[in-house]
Amino acid sequence: GQTYYELIRDALKEGGVLASQAESPWLHLPLIAHVVAFNRRVFPNVRYAFSAVATYPSGIMGYLLAAKSDRDLSVPARVLNDDDIETMGLRFYNSDVHRSSFALPQFVKKALQ
Repeated sequence: GQTYYELIRDALKEGGVLASQAESPWLHLPLIAHVVAFNRRVFPNVRYAFSAVATYPSGIMGYLLAAKSDRDLSVPARVLNDDDIETMGLRFYNSDVHRSSFALPQFVKKALQ
């Protein structure tokens, strides 16, 4: 049978992106490395990112992003201006936070190679 991630890959529309919670590198780096490596066998484009989330253990929340396309996932699909951010009531997310979430410490980059 197909794995969970294969089912998601097959269900994604053109240009679709899987975004999944993927743990903190401070707490679960071997697990993250395994999940990233597994997904690289399923998707041609896999990235790991993280950001500060004060309520999450260690204060860091990780994200797995995967796509069938070769689109640069570190570039926001939609750049929000200040009016968009205000209208949407966003207090944390903006395009700079999105891009910076992909800047990984060297020990994380090495583990995910």
